[in-house]
Amino acid sequence: MGEDPAVEPEVETIYLRGTGGVVWAYTLPLPVEIQKQVLRHEMVHVNADGSPYLEPATGEAPVLDRPSDTALKPAWVGYAVWRSERLGEPITVDQADLMTKADLIGRFGKD
Repeated sequence: MGEDPAVEPEVETIYLRGTGGVVWAYTLPLPVEIQKQVLRHEMVHVNADGSPYLEPATGEAPVLDRPSDTALKPAWVGYAVWRSERLGEPITVDQADLMTKADLIGRFGKD
């Protein structure tokens, strides 16, 4: 039997908080520009009410590859925020953005 045309496919909606604390609803897949903002930690996955979204436990922590020294600063900002959390000294995107790229590489680019 075929699919019932009266039944619409389920659409997954996620909520992202951007600059200024505004929460936006997006359907998946995300537009490319929004994906880039998420990777740079300019938009953060949250619940509909703006509270932090906690991923279901999978047993594996995501791993980001170290950007090359020639990568653009936004790549280093995102990596620094991620790495700082793993080092137990978390910094915010704003704090990382105030640092120079050389400072980010010096502080977070070492193994």
